[in-house]
Amino acid sequence: MFAAVRTGYIVVPSSLVDAFGKARTLLGQSSSAVVEQALSRFMDDGRFVEHIRKMRRIYRERRDLLIECVRQDCSDSLELQSPDAGMHVVAWLRNGLGDQAAHQALLEAGIESLPLSVYSIRPLKRQGIVLGFSCAPETRIPVLVKRMSEALLGASC
Repeated sequence: MFAAVRTGYIVVPSSLVDAFGKARTLLGQSSSAVVEQALSRFMDDGRFVEHIRKMRRIYRERRDLLIECVRQDCSDSLELQSPDAGMHVVAWLRNGLGDQAAHQALLEAGIESLPLSVYSIRPLKRQGIVLGFSCAPETRIPVLVKRMSEALLGASC
């Protein structure tokens, strides 16, 4: 429906519905019955499926544009691992730049990223960052990638 609802759902086999309901009660996680009813109607009448289809198209277009812009402007610093779906890409770092340093340089340039190492308890063989693209309008992606290129080149010096 919209992000401010801040609710989720899980699909489980009917044999597990009671167990998940009890776990939800134990965890103290509850949401408004009105919101749940509205979300249920949103899903039942097909608008949810329509929304998912629309968002997949939008995210695919943004991902493809990001990949194209990185290849044009950041290929010296980054190698993207292109996912088939989702809202993030892994960008492998080149030129020996560490993921923490890259993350900091991007942060200082006003670009959010996450160092790939935060997802691992062991040192990684390869340094990388995670870039999200779902919130970036297509008109901003080329500008942000150029800024990212400058920040990463400055960090590797």
